[in-house]
Amino acid sequence: MKLVLQNIGLISHSEIMLDGITLIVGNNSTGKSTIGRALYLHSASLYGISQYIEDDRQKTILQEMNKRGETLDLILKELSGAKRRRKVSEAEMLRKIASAQLSRCTVEDSRDIEKILHTYLIGHAKLYGVKLSEALEKPKENRYQEWLSVSINRILAILEPGDDLIGKRRVSMKLDRYFSGQIIRVKRRTTSENDVEDSESSYIEVVSDDATSNRISFERNKKAGKDVCSSVLQSFTIEHPAVYIENPRVLDKLPSRLNWNKTDILDELLSPNVDSFSVSQPYNIDSYNNYIINFYINRFITDSLSEKQEPITMDSMASEESATATQQEQYEANLKILESALDKIVCGHLVMQGPKGAQFSQNDLERNIEISSLSTGIKAMSLLRFALEKGCIQKGSVLILDEPEINLHPEWQIEYAKIIVQMQALFDLRIVITTHSPYFMQAIEYSTKIQHTNSKYHCYLAEYASGRSRISCVDDFPSLGYKKLIESFSKLESMKNSIQNEDGVT
Repeated sequence: MKLVLQNIGLISHSEIMLDGITLIVGNNSTGKSTIGRALYLHSASLYGISQYIEDDRQKTILQEMNKRGETLDLILKELSGAKRRRKVSEAEMLRKIASAQLSRCTVEDSRDIEKILHTYLIGHAKLYGVKLSEALEKPKENRYQEWLSVSINRILAILEPGDDLIGKRRVSMKLDRYFSGQIIRVKRRTTSENDVEDSESSYIEVVSDDATSNRISFERNKKAGKDVCSSVLQSFTIEHPAVYIENPRVLDKLPSRLNWNKTDILDELLSPNVDSFSVSQPYNIDSYNNYIINFYINRFITDSLSEKQEPITMDSMASEESATATQQEQYEANLKILESALDKIVCGHLVMQGPKGAQFSQNDLERNIEISSLSTGIKAMSLLRFALEKGCIQKGSVLILDEPEINLHPEWQIEYAKIIVQMQALFDLRIVITTHSPYFMQAIEYSTKIQHTNSKYHCYLAEYASGRSRISCVDDFPSLGYKKLIESFSKLESMKNSIQNEDGVT
């Protein structure tokens, strides 16, 4: 797999291999983190995008159906003299069922749309004890026929925008979150006559192993004062959401509630800028209703539509295939290996129990430790273990680690590097790591050789000059990467020599 960046952040153009472990070294503000965030933006935008588009349409249609339902209430009350319908919840259920079906239609499915709305109209009227004719041909039913005609036109208007428009909006929303609406490379204020600026095109492209590619392109929206998505071209699906570990202190959020589902963990703990967003509500009150809606849709209503209509679900996330027993056994076996290695380093592990939720159980202590009291190093190890335990890291997943060595003693940096390499081998991961540590860099390189995965190890050097970042592969010249990381030692040596000279020491 290969990541291609064109005019992204400080990077004018770069192609980065994503075979196994990709290590990126360099000074601050050279575009290292941009690479990881761009890769994450690609995954977060395209993972489950088909389901997102369907859910977005369904939500919009449901909002319209609520308005049309209120209008229908007024008509029924006026013509039947009824004061109220039997149960508000029954009318709400009918609207949700109709909305779920309508969201699967297109503007070409006008006959199906009419059938769905007609079925809803008949059902809603029954709640008032009103029995309408199938053709709505009676003189007193003109108002209902008019309601049906207006409703059909409004649903068609909602279905008019293509999938690409909704997809671009989703990418733009993610762009606001992870790049603050600024992703296109900014040109320098002044350029010499000899400077050749790059083309205006700006995109993130991921090329799969079979040469198919996904490309997200961007443009500037001067009116809005930010960058937006201009097009999305997708040729392969994203099987698993990417995991981004940036700040171990997000582990402090764990005790905020007892139950964490996989979606919340990925969104609130394992993504960029997670410390800038509040914890979402722990429980979706519509989950049970959605289950009931699915049952009624697939049991009683879908048969009346065209054969091309597939069974409908109300899930808010793209569902993953259930793991087989063999796959689950393999995962758990690999998980135990990594959990044991992590627990050995930190001498303990997280426990989810009691009214306080998550705490840390240290092997030689009788009482558990509050998460907020843990050292940042233990939090870093525990966050990775938590991600594994909750199934956020699956076989073939993309894992992005932004300076994982921060707050770790050199000895722990080496141990952490060994675990990362072992984890990549066990789960066939694609891992992107940025680092400033020569200890960590060398530990990664040596560990890949020990694990015999060095053929999937790539090292890149990020450098900044003339208003742009240059990302160079240094696989054949690893000393260039080390040199960049150990330059600070030569400065310390110069300081030492200066002190010795001042003291007259030879």
